[in-house]
Amino acid sequence: MTSIGVSRALGVLLLSVIVAAPWSWWLISDDQAPTRDRRQTLSAAYSLATHGVLDYGFPQHGPEPAQGVSGNRREPLYPLLWAAIIAWDPAGEVRAHGWQCFQQPHRCPTVARLTKAVNWVFQSALVLAVGAGVWWLTGRRWYAVSWMLVVAGSALLLSGVDSWETETGANLFLLLHALFLYAAFSSQRPKLAAVLSGIALGLLILVKAVFYYLLILYLLVAAVLLLRPLVLRGSGALWPGARLFFVALCAALVIGPWMVRNLVVLGDWSVSGRGGRVLAIRSEYTTMAWGDFPAAFTFFTPDRGTWLLHERYDPETVARLDRRSLDSFYRRSQKQRGAADRLAREQGISLTRAALLVIAGNLDKQVALTPLFVYRGSAPPRYLSVDAYKHLPKPLRRLNEFFQRWWIPALLLASGWFALWGPRRYLILVAPALFSIAFHAFLTHYIQRYATPLYGISVLVAAVFLFQLAGLIRRPPQPEDSPASGH
Repeated sequence: MTSIGVSRALGVLLLSVIVAAPWSWWLISDDQAPTRDRRQTLSAAYSLATHGVLDYGFPQHGPEPAQGVSGNRREPLYPLLWAAIIAWDPAGEVRAHGWQCFQQPHRCPTVARLTKAVNWVFQSALVLAVGAGVWWLTGRRWYAVSWMLVVAGSALLLSGVDSWETETGANLFLLLHALFLYAAFSSQRPKLAAVLSGIALGLLILVKAVFYYLLILYLLVAAVLLLRPLVLRGSGALWPGARLFFVALCAALVIGPWMVRNLVVLGDWSVSGRGGRVLAIRSEYTTMAWGDFPAAFTFFTPDRGTWLLHERYDPETVARLDRRSLDSFYRRSQKQRGAADRLAREQGISLTRAALLVIAGNLDKQVALTPLFVYRGSAPPRYLSVDAYKHLPKPLRRLNEFFQRWWIPALLLASGWFALWGPRRYLILVAPALFSIAFHAFLTHYIQRYATPLYGISVLVAAVFLFQLAGLIRRPPQPEDSPASGH
């Protein structure tokens, strides 16, 4: 493509963002209080801005303490961004109302809108990233614009703008990481692409700590790729392993300061402190009787699962599965009454180790539950913020509901197609998303919100897959393009 063509394409992409951005900004309200998880993250940001301590246990009700307690319960990127805005406090609302600004956001409209605007920036960047990615991989700028409109009109992302959810940022960084990872193995500037991929992965980890294990996986794969030519004497090249190692190294440099802070301040070499609890919740499900598996499948049905569970099963079965029940697998672990908690107390070991022991003792059920959790996470929520969703025109809501049913199945279908019929180079593009699905399904309770960060990469992969499919329909199958072609 000539320089003029590139300029025109970039102009079209930027114009699309300029058109879409005011629409998402209009949806930002100042009357919606944060949900429980986001309230905790916001309270840490508020504690950092007002007390100088990132305190995830900061009281959300009652009088403010004179001093907070440092913690690492959740990932730090969003709290750091929000803390900067709260400390700025351009209208003096935080100084006047304190934490009430987030308990009753209508009292502090300026700071409420500015903190929510972080997601607005991320969502606008995601629209541009999807367009740029589709254009690069297909060479069709108007085709790219059409997919930008899909993302710009996503009820899931638009509603995320009107809340303090962290999934929008995860969407952006996962997509950028995947795109630059693909570029590191297929473009003419692999070193720059590897650096950018690693930076994006590092930022992703600082939003969703689960992707720290993707970094570990990269290091293991890189070690195998680097050692293979040495062990087998010249079998294979060193550069794939070197590039993957470089991606992991750059990501490690991004998250390193935060992990060193946790080690020095808390004695905990980790990104966040919630991993043990999430694993304990999953381990509690492995105590399920085999006879409860059909009921679990019913309960995990997207949207209608809870209603179907209550309609078809006895109260005892409902009580074990419905998250709202005090005796459910989920609540037992949350209230520290689960098998892993009991084992940790009895043996004086960490919760993570206890959860792994429970899983090891029920490994057959752990494996059998994994497809059920894939099923559970295959249809993420239609929206994150109910109020913003209601503002959308009815046709747009219906279109979103259609996409919401199919974008993760489309990701899995496209991945299978690329694996079996190619181009197999696109497996590099989908690998981070497939890791997320596999990891969450096997080691977490994979609630639907956990799949939300896959939206951007799923749209991109669906666009490339449909483009490839249309090309096969128009012409006979061709030999796979070289990776350097990019499309």
